[in-house]
Amino acid sequence: MALLSCEGRTVMSTHKPCRPRCFWRWMGLLILTGVVVGLAVWRFWPKGRPGVDPQLLALVKDLHTQKSWIYRVIDRQVLQARRKGTIHWIPQFVINKAGPQSLKVFGRQDAAKAKLIQMGTNAWPVLPDLVQSLESKTPGAGGCAALVLAGIEADKHPDFSHLVANLRHKDQPVILFGWLLSGDQISGDFPKRTIIFALRALAVCGPAGRPAIPKIRKWAHPSRDQDMRCEALASLGAVATNDPMLATELKQLVQDQNEWPEVRGTALQILARVDSNRQEVLSLLRQALNEERSWVRLKAAESLWQITSEPGMALPVLTNGLIHKLANVRLESLRILAGMKLAAQPAIPRVVTLLSDTNPAIRFEATNTLRKITPTS
Repeated sequence: MALLSCEGRTVMSTHKPCRPRCFWRWMGLLILTGVVVGLAVWRFWPKGRPGVDPQLLALVKDLHTQKSWIYRVIDRQVLQARRKGTIHWIPQFVINKAGPQSLKVFGRQDAAKAKLIQMGTNAWPVLPDLVQSLESKTPGAGGCAALVLAGIEADKHPDFSHLVANLRHKDQPVILFGWLLSGDQISGDFPKRTIIFALRALAVCGPAGRPAIPKIRKWAHPSRDQDMRCEALASLGAVATNDPMLATELKQLVQDQNEWPEVRGTALQILARVDSNRQEVLSLLRQALNEERSWVRLKAAESLWQITSEPGMALPVLTNGLIHKLANVRLESLRILAGMKLAAQPAIPRVVTLLSDTNPAIRFEATNTLRKITPTS
């Protein structure tokens, strides 16, 4: 209320002046609106990472495509009604409309999966996102991610073991890797490359992959080719730790003279890691140093070095392997010597002779080995 002067008269005014609280009320409303809009943008705006192609991230996002929430509600209500044997309230024409949505979703996921696999190692920048997708609750996303990882040979990536190791205590990744070993109901077994990926991924999971042991054993069967059997045995060695039955099987493989040398060599390496009877294993390894098969001798020498850290018994076998007629034996001998580092110095003269080998891969490996086993001044 205020006093006003009008033609010499004083009048009382009932107008109230604007108070500061009106200003702060409007400011509070604007701030609240800004916060809501900001949260919405943060939640729904496409997210990217520095150095990663947005198109790659968009393909990974497509793997997680799912029906809109209304169709998911419809599917859930219909499924619950059928389980309980009751009548649902949803009209049939709405149910019929929801059906084709599944085909659209699966089509989009399949297209994204095919594009990522076609890119091969060029899709490695989104490897962390693909590994994380193995935990996805979106129908089909985990399976697509597993197939993509196999298709782009993710197990050859330097960080693959570390990324998968973070999922060791999760159930879904092990289930998906086991599914890759089981094969597809329509087309049968997956390609060999996919099976090898699954076996290596389960090996990284370690004891957490025990539920998949029956499926791993399927690929260690004598009817499989030697490469697959070696991968399966390596996976079993990592998953079925402290398993007496596995140790017995490995000893039988090692002593079977009719078995493939690669399989026997792999069995020797795994036995050296999993068998708790150290003296018996050392005895088997020493016997294997005199085996007829050169590959078995190499693996026995490598395992002895890893167990005892004494080069005395391993070096004669490895240096003889450097002059073997088979290139793969010479290459493997160089690789093992490189792993021994300075302990392999007595083999330097033999390694030097391989710098002029006719095989370029052996010349390259010999150079690399010399760099590792030669002492620096």
